[in-house]
Amino acid sequence: RVSRSPTIKLGRAPRCHAAACESRNLAMVEEILENISVVVPSFERADALVECLAGVAEQVPPPAEIVCVIREEDRGTRDMLSGLALPIPLRVVFPRRQGLVAALQVGVENARSPLVAFVDDDAVPRPGWLERIRKHFASDRRVAGVGGRDWVHYNCSIVEPHSRRLRLPGLSKDGPKVGILQWTGRVTGSHHGGVGRARDVDVLKGANMAFRRDELLAVGFDPRLRGRGSQVHNEMWPCLGLRRRGLRIVYDPSVEVDHY
Repeated sequence: RVSRSPTIKLGRAPRCHAAACESRNLAMVEEILENISVVVPSFERADALVECLAGVAEQVPPPAEIVCVIREEDRGTRDMLSGLALPIPLRVVFPRRQGLVAALQVGVENARSPLVAFVDDDAVPRPGWLERIRKHFASDRRVAGVGGRDWVHYNCSIVEPHSRRLRLPGLSKDGPKVGILQWTGRVTGSHHGGVGRARDVDVLKGANMAFRRDELLAVGFDPRLRGRGSQVHNEMWPCLGLRRRGLRIVYDPSVEVDHY
């Protein structure tokens, strides 16, 4: 948006002023393009993790770094990572306790970039994944979270939402409702089946999500969530916390990963 001083009449901004604004916007986009960390929590899935890291490393432009969060007792993954050569910096950190919540939290704490993207170790980002994420953050400072579609693979086929398989009448061009907190307290899922335009939602899916690091640290992940493994719905606490702060969470179906 071009701001106007009191001495400038309403209407088209002077060309020199518009050019200066455009230059500043381009500089902001370039800065964001160079400053994003990718966090990948993993446990005893070294073969899948290799494919995930290859997909991250092939992003154009690439991330500033990859932070792998693994348990110290996961010797197989540690050995694999120690011998892995990637064209971008890779760091390995260890959570303070078991469970995905602790892994996500230590990942964002150790990330060195203002933007942090998360992807599951059994998911592979498609080309353009990081570029589309970055553009959403560059478009509006109120955008605190961005996520997208995970194409779920099962038995050599893509899993589609029930609503699309049944061809229910009245289904919008954007497909099923995705990531919306309803008045009953129920949250719609279907992140794996979203189509159409990018839109604001309440909750993203942990397999494919990104945040502004400072905003995420302000709300964190909920350590009270039970379990010592995947701890499903761990993404709800930070997403709803950011929404309560008046910030935007954007779901874009073109921000894609293949989820195996």
